[in-house]
Amino acid sequence: MSANVEFEFRLVGTGWAEGRIAIGDEFASPTASYLSDALGDLIRAVGALCEGAHEVRASWDEEPGEYRWIFQRVGSTVRLRLLGFPHLRGWEVAPDGDGEVLLDAECPVSDLASAIASGAQRLLDEVGADAYEEKWVEHPFPADDLAALEQSLNDTSS
Repeated sequence: MSANVEFEFRLVGTGWAEGRIAIGDEFASPTASYLSDALGDLIRAVGALCEGAHEVRASWDEEPGEYRWIFQRVGSTVRLRLLGFPHLRGWEVAPDGDGEVLLDAECPVSDLASAIASGAQRLLDEVGADAYEEKWVEHPFPADDLAALEQSLNDTSS
């Protein structure tokens, strides 16, 4: 199984970002606010998949909603479900079933990890770590997490 996987993360204002994830013909364009470490959380989740985790999650907080990334790994394949929630419930987490399914697709773990790493590296190359932190406000660019993900990719390809 092989799928064309693409990922983009763009800073669109102070504390605001737009993402785009495409797996084959399926795609979604979640947004995020600085309330969460959106890019860092996503990179760490995908890194955990590369290390063999069977299910991991990442959350992109919005004002007032949430985008929830749910990754389920079976062998070398991962199923990604991206759910949208129109409102955060404070500290109470909404059940997955309350979310709108924005993307439900499968691909090889390595293809997903490569796309996430490439998209993050493109952003770093375009804006630099200092400008990222200045625009993202609460969180620095997740350079160490990106390096760990890239190392995992190198380890699996050799």
